[in-house]
Formats: sequence, structure tokens, C-alpha cells
Amino acid sequence: LTQLRTEHVPLNFYLRRIKKVDSADCPHCPGIVENLRHYLFSCRNYHLPRMEMRQKLGRKASSLKFLLQDQQGVRALIKFIHESRRFQHILG
Repeated sequence: LTQLRTEHVPLNFYLRRIKKVDSADCPHCPGIVENLRHYLFSCRNYHLPRMEMRQKLGRKASSLKFLLQDQQGVRALIKFIHESRRFQHILG
């Protein structure tokens, strides 16, 4: 959660900044930077878990502040992260 709040998340934008990858681009959306907002709100690869989150939270699912600070938002965010499998190589 702290990594999400500080945006020190192992997405390509941050990984490029710390010189762990060559490109900040999203692996699924050529030419688009893979940052936290892209991952949560627009990457086409995570459409289904995002829709599930939106069904549960409604418009609140579009608020990064809500997802990071509200208990219901945090629970939904954790479920989204798990279902997206984006960090499976890290989380196991």
C-alpha cells in the first residue's frame, strides 16, 4: 500500500526511473507510459478486473484518492491487483 501511495510501484514508469528496464512503455499499450494511473484506470489488459471494481464501487472506482485511503477502496484495490496478476512474479 505504501508503494502505491508513493507511486514507487514496480510498473515500467518507476522501473525505468531506477534503471531496471529500458522503456517506461506499457507492455500491452505501445507508446503509452505504464504508470499507476494507466495501470488502474485505462490499460486494456486489465479491463475485466477494472470493470468488476467499477461495478462494486461505482464512480468511486475512478478516484485514486478513494482507492488509496478509504477502507472499502483499499479492499477493492487489493482485489484488483490480485485479479490483474500484474505483480504475480513479485507477490508469488
